[in-house]
Parts: sequence; C-alpha cells; structure tokens
Amino acid sequence: MNMSRFLKIAYGTHATALKFPSLVMGCLLVVLSGSAGATSIDLSPVNKETMRATTDYYNIKVPNSSLSLSLSTSFTVGWDSNIGRSGYSSNPNSSSGWYMQPNLTIGVNWPLTTFAKIHTSFGIGYRYFPDGSGDDDFILNGDGGGLSTGVEIELKLGQTGKLTIGDNISRTIDSLQMSSATSGIGKYSATQNETFAQYQNDLRDDLHLTARYAHTIAWYSPGQYKFMNFQSDMIDTVLMKDLTKGWSLGPYATATTTYYSEKDPSTKAQRNDNTDLRMGMAFRHIGNVTIDGRLGYQILKFQSDNNLATDNCIVAPTYTLNASFNTGDYLTHTFSHSYENSTSYRGVAVNYARQFSTAYAIAYRVHRDVDLGMDVSWLNIAESDGGEKSDLLRIGMGPTYNMTRNTKVSLRYEYTTKFSATANNEYERHVISATVSHKF
Repeated sequence: MNMSRFLKIAYGTHATALKFPSLVMGCLLVVLSGSAGATSIDLSPVNKETMRATTDYYNIKVPNSSLSLSLSTSFTVGWDSNIGRSGYSSNPNSSSGWYMQPNLTIGVNWPLTTFAKIHTSFGIGYRYFPDGSGDDDFILNGDGGGLSTGVEIELKLGQTGKLTIGDNISRTIDSLQMSSATSGIGKYSATQNETFAQYQNDLRDDLHLTARYAHTIAWYSPGQYKFMNFQSDMIDTVLMKDLTKGWSLGPYATATTTYYSEKDPSTKAQRNDNTDLRMGMAFRHIGNVTIDGRLGYQILKFQSDNNLATDNCIVAPTYTLNASFNTGDYLTHTFSHSYENSTSYRGVAVNYARQFSTAYAIAYRVHRDVDLGMDVSWLNIAESDGGEKSDLLRIGMGPTYNMTRNTKVSLRYEYTTKFSATANNEYERHVISATVSHKF
C-alpha cells in the first residue's frame, strides 16, 4: 500500500498545501508493499498512485444519472541503458534499447444513495521494445504503463461513521526495493490482490478512530520466484486526538501475519511464516508545513519450521516521517524517511532485512506553464542470516510543459546505481523518457 493512500486511511483526507501537487506526486511516492510491511521508495513518475490520482476529479457526467467518469491517456517514448539491471562483472555489456509505452486510465464515481457510493478505477498500459532489446509486457507500478483496478463501496453509519469495503489489484516490476534485489535477473514482477474493510468514526469533534482489516494474496513471477508467494492478514487501528496549532497525536497498533506455501524450486526449501506486531504513536501537523508519521516499536517473529535461517525474532524501533512545505510561491519540497525490519526480497535462507529509506523531491515553477522536478532517493538494506548488505541510489529530474489545462509534455532523466558487498550484484542504469499526457 502506498504511503499517500495509507495516510488518508489513518488520518483522514486533509489536503496537503502543495503548490504543484501533481508534479510532486509524480516525483515522490513512498510505497509500503504488502510483503509483511516492507518499505520501498518508488520515484517512477508512472505508477499506480499516479494513475489513481488522475481519477480524483470526475469531469465526464453521464446524462440523467449520478454517475461521473474521468478519462486520461499518455504516451511515453524512452531509452533504457540497462534493461535487465545486469551487474558490472556478470555482464558488463548489458542490454540497452528504446521502448514505447501507451497508458489509459478510467475512473468511476457513482453515488448510489445518500448513504452509499461506489468508486472504481481501471488503468491499462503496455511497454513495447521495437528492436526486441527487452521483454514486451503489461506493467503495473514501475517502469511503464500498468494494469490495475480497484473498487470501493462507501456506507455511512450514523452521523459520523463510515464503512469502506473494497478490493485492489496491482502488479509491480520496478520499485526501488525490487531493484535492490534483482541485479541481472531481468523480468521480475509481483502481483497483489488486497481485499479490505475500513471503519472511520469521529467519536468527538477532536477524537477520530480508524480501523482497517486487509487480506492480501501475492504471487511472483517468473517461476523461480514462486517461493515468495504469500497470503497475509493485517489489522491496523489508530486513534487521533486533535491538539493545538494544527497538531494531532494518538496511539496506533498494527498486527500482520504472513503465510508462505511454495518451495524454492532449486533448494526445495520454503520461507518461514511470520508475525509482525507494531505499536506506538501516530502524529500529524496541518499548516504551512505538513508533517505526518508514526514512531513505535516492532516485534517481527518467524517460525523456524521451514528452513535453517537462524535470525528468527527481532525487537526494534520503527518509524516513518513525511513532510511537505513551500518556500515562496514557486518552490515545493517533499521529504520522506523510514526505518523498519521486513521480509527480504531475496532467497529462503534470509528471514528479514533491516531497511533505511530516504527520499527528497522539489517542484519549481520556472514559468507560468513550465515546472521543473528533481528527486533523489536512497535505500540501505542489511539482510539477516549473513545475507547481502547493499545501498541503492536513484536520482531523477526533468521539466513539464503545461500546454493546456489538461495536456502536458514531460521529459525525465533517471539514474540508478546499486552498491553491494556481494559479488556481481552491483549495477548502473540510465533511463531517458518523454511523455505526452491528456485528461479528457
């Protein structure tokens, strides 16, 4: 689940006072994946949250109906210097090539009654390599278009209560965390389906309760990564008390249980089931500087029935911090930092990985119709059980020209490099792309 959406769930739908929200959303997104709460940073300008954001306004009205729609398209041409993320030593002559990528996103808003309404979105895209240098594919979250859909039903309960029931499906191929684990393996994807129920209620004018349950099923491809397939159940609750000067504070508790059923085809070993318990304080500030996050402790415990991984339990602090603010009328800053221990993206012999992640992005209004975005993200991973220790750095920048209110042209350069203590796991990557997008 991405952080922007998670914060709306936990804290309500307070709008952040950003000058250029669409550009910042495209530059800086913090993604919490369903893999036992694993955190990664994805600065790719095309991903599920960007597609969801395009459905926030429904400007196509269906006659004689309360149904309204949104429709947006985009087309990208890009060049990738290292399509398979090959390491320096393992393949110094890594494959490079051009690709084309069309996207289509549709959003639906349908109020059924005064007490119930339906939201749904559908996005589809395709990345195509004309010269055959890479794998053509439907993609979701990452280097290219996507295939995503979700539906939510909202029911009002009493004066202030609201129950939301929904289902979301997503497919990820290139989050920053995946890039840290996939040197030289080429095509690698994770598909997740999340079914959830969420209850929100204002117990008092200054006291807000949110409780959420989610069941997630995830499967990975190609076949050698089936051992990462999992199912998980998560319960999260937070109780926020409004204080003074825009601050809110309150306790939170999260419990996630993750189950694995597939074996590594090469070693016949299976990953260990685990339980992740977190509790602490959540905080939020709304004002000239918007701040939100969580600070607490984490107990991550693994069963040891399935393999010989020895690090079976860890008790450690965990936190997330997000901030955004403007300096003047033309410059917006967004910052995110987190620390946690989560299930590793690598083999069955590694139970978990300690992860520090940091991201910073700026959006600058160069001209009335021209914005400039720059972002940098860093991910540090130290795996348990004698696993890999690595760092991943990604830097991106580029301008956006607002041709009309609904049509934009964007250019982007992105550089990614991985440093690793494990032989042949380092690589570099350069991606240059141009995108035309239009909202109908």
